[in-house]
Amino acid sequence: MVGLTEAPYFDTFSIIKILRVRDLGAMQGRKRQRVITAPSSNRSKASPDVCEVAVIHEDKVRALKERLLSGRIVQGVAEIFKVMGDPTRAQIVHTLAQEELCVCDLAAVLGMGVSAVSHHLRVLRNLRLVKFRKDGRIVYYSLDDEHVMSIFTEGLRHVKEQ
Repeated sequence: MVGLTEAPYFDTFSIIKILRVRDLGAMQGRKRQRVITAPSSNRSKASPDVCEVAVIHEDKVRALKERLLSGRIVQGVAEIFKVMGDPTRAQIVHTLAQEELCVCDLAAVLGMGVSAVSHHLRVLRNLRLVKFRKDGRIVYYSLDDEHVMSIFTEGLRHVKEQ
């Protein structure tokens, strides 16, 4: 039996005080894991989608912690989803997935001003989600690469499944 402990990563759940911590691995001959139980008074108040007993498989936790993405990469991915999370930008990506367009045509399709569309295109371009080419005095925009199309298509497929 291990002594009392606090598990700060359970703060977001309804587990506030930890009563017991047992090493089940030693008792049951399984891989090392801990069971952390909350006081019975907290269990009755717990949401049905939150465990009353948390089992920590230490070998899995350790292995996954070693494979976590770096902060820089996670920040970059989060920024892409943040930018794509804007409805206007999602419409721009959807439209450009179908056809390369100049800013004026894109503004006309979306029913927006050229200035507003240009602002959104600049944000998308800064994250390399769209690219442009100049043909004389006209600037045409398209998706930067197949990855952008894949991200958007998967999101669209997920929404349509519901």
